[in-house]
Amino acid sequence: MAYENALGVQAPYFFLSYHRAPSDGPSSADEDKHVLKFYNDLCRHIRHLTDLDSDIIPGFLDRQMQAGTRWPPAVKNALAECQTFVALYEPRYFRSDYCGYEWACFETRQAQGRPSGSLAYDAIIPVLMVEATRLPDPLPRGAKELQYSDSALPASYASQGIWGLLHSGRSTDYKKTTLAVARRIVDVAQFTRIARCSAEIFDDDANAFADWRHDRER
Repeated sequence: MAYENALGVQAPYFFLSYHRAPSDGPSSADEDKHVLKFYNDLCRHIRHLTDLDSDIIPGFLDRQMQAGTRWPPAVKNALAECQTFVALYEPRYFRSDYCGYEWACFETRQAQGRPSGSLAYDAIIPVLMVEATRLPDPLPRGAKELQYSDSALPASYASQGIWGLLHSGRSTDYKKTTLAVARRIVDVAQFTRIARCSAEIFDDDANAFADWRHDRER
């Protein structure tokens, strides 16, 4: 796939979708701290890789959702305007209502903006938070059709994931991985250029993983 140079995309480049640690859990701060580090590293790389205006934050990370709350406008608006959707794959991700909602909304927006007859048009970018062998098999519809391996990534990425790289002392491989993911985000955003939509098209009860969870729990 050939990409144009990454100029002129003046919108947040990515929405980072991840499983939130329980707010009352003993390790919640530590778990989300590593997600925040990954997010900040991606943002820093994207600043260097693009001509993004200085007043636009490169990505969106929601840290406010708590159990029982409705979807805040900030989340809906980010899903309506971010150019790519970065999903942090781990087993709990696919059991999360929050993540299922975020995925479903971005899929809705993407389907609405997909050019007629287009085959290569997908701005959902999977990233392994843990090693690939720990993911559920099969993955939910949509997720199983996406490729999370990349020749630009170190071999240790597939065998350990972001979490493993951060805890194994492989700082060089972690840095290579985050830079490669940032480049992928920029390239996909430049290629797809998904139009912003109205947040009103999103269904508050949507869950991209609901059928998959139902099948597994029968």
